Amino acid sequence: MHPAAQDTDPAPLDVLLGDDPTVVKVLCKQSAEHYGEMDSDEMLVLARAVLGDLAEVVHSDPQAHMLEISAPGVTKASALAWLAGELGVEAGEVVAFGDMPNDIPMLTWAGTGYAMSGGHPDAIAAASRQAPPCDEDGVAQVIEELLAGRDHKVGR
Repeated sequence: MHPAAQDTDPAPLDVLLGDDPTVVKVLCKQSAEHYGEMDSDEMLVLARAVLGDLAEVVHSDPQAHMLEISAPGVTKASALAWLAGELGVEAGEVVAFGDMPNDIPMLTWAGTGYAMSGGHPDAIAAASRQAPPCDEDGVAQVIEELLAGRDHKVGR
């Protein structure tokens, strides 16, 4: 169980929303007895078909059997765009790194999006460039080259 979920009580959605809280994110987890029925990629396709434009649906691990469901327009890209706006930074000046479907909006919003080698195929397809894998300190390698004024040569 995710550490943030250890202090929560599961309940039906109408009970959870009964006091009219502002919902930031809903996690949809496939129960252990149903593991193997669908992986996160398959769950994602199904949830997007059912929810349509009602919510942003992503996942951050194909094997976790869990989806992250947020309000429409709430993504890593929208948070990064807000922060960049506060700092007076244009999207074209932003370099972003990611490896999973929840990173895709951010990778496509940023002027330069690097997907990590070995990341999810959809993230790799969405990014304009590719970085070495995380276990080889890929982000650090790219940043060092960018700061040295060299264009990183791995991937596209």
